[in-house]
Amino acid sequence: TGRWHHVLLGENLGRMTLKFSMTLKDFIDGSSVGNRANIENIESMRGEFHAQRNLNQPHANGLARYTLMGLVRAAIQDINGEVNEKILKIRDHLGDPAYVSLQPVVCNIRNCAPNGTDLQVRDVGDGWDRKTGAFQVSIGAGQHMWVVDGQHRRAGFQRLLEFLNKVTQTYKYPAKGLFVPSGYNNDLIDHFTHNFWSDVLALALTKSTIAVECHLGLKQEEEQQLFYDLNSKVWNVSQSLAFQYDHNDPVNKFIAEEIVDTNLLGFTP
Repeated sequence: TGRWHHVLLGENLGRMTLKFSMTLKDFIDGSSVGNRANIENIESMRGEFHAQRNLNQPHANGLARYTLMGLVRAAIQDINGEVNEKILKIRDHLGDPAYVSLQPVVCNIRNCAPNGTDLQVRDVGDGWDRKTGAFQVSIGAGQHMWVVDGQHRRAGFQRLLEFLNKVTQTYKYPAKGLFVPSGYNNDLIDHFTHNFWSDVLALALTKSTIAVECHLGLKQEEEQQLFYDLNSKVWNVSQSLAFQYDHNDPVNKFIAEEIVDTNLLGFTP
């Protein structure tokens, strides 16, 4: 009764995990977020334990815009021939860093035995005695992946798809959407721009993937501990490294291009 997925089987500090590569839409459909607000307000989640902080919407919006920036770059790379100036303006408005990527998400399938010993697994390689490698696993409809680390990315993906669906269905930019070009007066977008946004939506639905490491059968105390450890043991990047490495920050770009590269101050840093 389950849906078969290709996975990498591995052990994370002695506990079995499954590693998925899923489209953004498949990840949204197959996962849930066990924060207190969801459990109290969503009927199907009643009785579940919470192992998440509540959602910070501005942070999710920032990740949605970052993901949109990456998809726009990917859609431009797929264009054969010269890129229209309107599309380049969209890219420049969103930002054009040296590289963009989504970090893996961590989840837990609560409704299975510890280490997933009751899951249906098929080996696609040779030999059943291997502890790592490629397998197929059947995940049932009731075996949702509960997000331990990545709820803001998930909410950002939802906001992203809502924005792209709105633009492609109405030929307009929503007033409080992820992107509104300067000087926009609620006019209908032209067919060329609409086709570009349709290509971006297709990339989001079919080609863009997120890596998911899924723990198996963690109980309440274990999942809460995992959430705390993943989110508390982070060392923020120093300001000096941020200047050296963040090539998309407008202040950094101005300093690098207008002051350092032109030697405006008269010395070599």
